[in-house]
Amino acid sequence: MSCLGERLTALVDDELGHEERDRVLAHLAGCAQCRAEVAGLRRLKGRLRGLSGLPAADGVDDLPTPDFLTRLRSLPAAAEPPPAADVPPPHRPARPPRSSTRPARPSAGRVDGRSGRAGRCGGGNAPYTQIHATEQKHTLIRR
Repeated sequence: MSCLGERLTALVDDELGHEERDRVLAHLAGCAQCRAEVAGLRRLKGRLRGLSGLPAADGVDDLPTPDFLTRLRSLPAAAEPPPAADVPPPHRPARPPRSSTRPARPSAGRVDGRSGRAGRCGGGNAPYTQIHATEQKHTLIRR
């Protein structure tokens, strides 16, 4: 790991501004570890460039060749897409309807801040504690 991190890569790739480049070069004058990393990055960049067998891109030859354009134009036209179905997709509700028409009960786990005990469930006189709940069934036991 170098002192300058990604700025060394930016230096090797010629992506730094004039002032930033001067600061990095000044740092390299006194830091052997960063100099070694820059040398390694430059070797790596040279090897990667050599793998392609092509010179570095300068932007001049980025346009397609006339031969490529001729071959592209000679390809058969794309088939027309299949006609759309006359039946619209089915409408799905955003969420499934409730399985019960009864109003929802208050939570059995409401905690009284003073005593830490569970409150009463369902508004009745007997205290209940909810111990098991599934999508369609609630099991309550009397204390």
